[in-house]
Amino acid sequence: MSIQLFLLNPILRFRIKRRFKKKPDILELRPVMAEAGAMQKPVPADIDVAPVRIGGVRAERLAAHGVRTDAAFLYIHGGGWVAGSPETHRSLTWRLTKQIGIPVFAIDYRLAPEHPFPAGLDDCVAAYRGLIASGVDASSIVVGGDSAGGNLTMALAVRLRDEGTPMPAALVCLSPALDFTYSGASVTENANADTFFIPEIMSTVAPIYHPGTDAKHPYLSPIFTDASGLPPTLFQVGATEMLRDDSTRMAANMKAAGNANVQLDVWPKVWHVWQIMADQLPEGEKAIRDIVSFVKKHLPQPTPKNTTGNTPMLKVHHLNNSRSQRILWLLEELQLPYEIIKYQRDAVTNLAPPELKKIHPLGKSPVIEDDGRIIAESGAIVELITQKYGKGRLAPAAGTPAYDRYIEWLHFAEGSAMLPLMLALYTGRLGDAAAPLQPRITSELDNYFSYMNSLVEKGGYLMGKEFSAADIENSFVLEAGKVRGFLANYPNLLDLLARLQARPAYKAALEKGGAYAFA
Repeated sequence: MSIQLFLLNPILRFRIKRRFKKKPDILELRPVMAEAGAMQKPVPADIDVAPVRIGGVRAERLAAHGVRTDAAFLYIHGGGWVAGSPETHRSLTWRLTKQIGIPVFAIDYRLAPEHPFPAGLDDCVAAYRGLIASGVDASSIVVGGDSAGGNLTMALAVRLRDEGTPMPAALVCLSPALDFTYSGASVTENANADTFFIPEIMSTVAPIYHPGTDAKHPYLSPIFTDASGLPPTLFQVGATEMLRDDSTRMAANMKAAGNANVQLDVWPKVWHVWQIMADQLPEGEKAIRDIVSFVKKHLPQPTPKNTTGNTPMLKVHHLNNSRSQRILWLLEELQLPYEIIKYQRDAVTNLAPPELKKIHPLGKSPVIEDDGRIIAESGAIVELITQKYGKGRLAPAAGTPAYDRYIEWLHFAEGSAMLPLMLALYTGRLGDAAAPLQPRITSELDNYFSYMNSLVEKGGYLMGKEFSAADIENSFVLEAGKVRGFLANYPNLLDLLARLQARPAYKAALEKGGAYAFA
């Protein structure tokens, strides 16, 4: 037992258990968890945290830099079905993404009493199916949760089995509540030893979470289900918890049903969901390492790159409000797998952060990683991706007259058009000081926009009737031109830009890339 565990136990008993003795009400978990969440250390800077929706359910995606995206951890937070959120469990979830190397989707399922059973479980099912719909194979999804989230984890697996939905690779249940009849001996045996809870609190759950539903319903109390056909499962529980026997009995049931991949870890001296206190507790860190080992054991390994003909995962080092947005759009149009590593401009200088120089010496974006190689420059990236992975899409065949025009347009975007455009953007910040330069800059831009406008027919594209990567590459030219008021006299270009921005792949890239001032 660590010194931290020894010291924290009486403090937590005083702050939490005393509170429940005064008011044995499950809703008291709301202020308790809010206070606990506020005490967490900030998420490290190398962990990207972003709000998302999966299957229509609100969630947050936590991803360490360089994670594989062909797999996912669906995490379901605890809180007695009435409290908690993805934010209250970040001390656990950021460690999972960093140590396992896959994104963690922490779902913000609906809570009771506002949304009683089965609303929360319905959200878990929808989120799981949403991950599959996004392209992640069920065999590469791990589902885990703590306490009430452990209950929902197991209930989700039971329901998926019953409905014939492909099962996840593994389950992780941390101090799960699996029996709403509270028939496990530990409920009374550990009533005094439990750091947090008292038996009286249990009676307040039923009318709040599952009013009118039989406590033995298998989606409420998985302990009463047929335990066959469930995925490999890790149980972690404290020996002195009131809920200890929920884990020990469920593990025994699963083993008796023929599941040889059940791991039951009963920890001495620790309290309910001690893993969430990994910031302060060595036992929490150790438990998370054990979770990581279990998950890696049952999670399929990524397909080796360039050996099966499959497209390797591309990484895009993406800077907000930059030409990098075009690369995301291109990948969406081609439906290629990719990972976004986001960077933010300095709020004062508007410059890219120094972290980008760790990827490429110029410190610019876009930069992509393709099978271990670093490639910069938008035109080069577009040409490489379309040639290597396009399979004839978005670019004419090499060696044809159409391909010659296509290459010309690619270089036009970052060549002829970009110099006066960037000068206009920079001098616009200088006010009157740049006035002598403006006529020449405007003249040059009018020359180029007039040229483009004359070659684009209404309803057409730069290459004629067919949309191509040349349109994607030149989109920033049009967007920046419109923002600065240079397209007012060029209706064909305004029409083209409107159609480009209406494409579903453009919108998808915008959603994934984040804030983009030129849209």
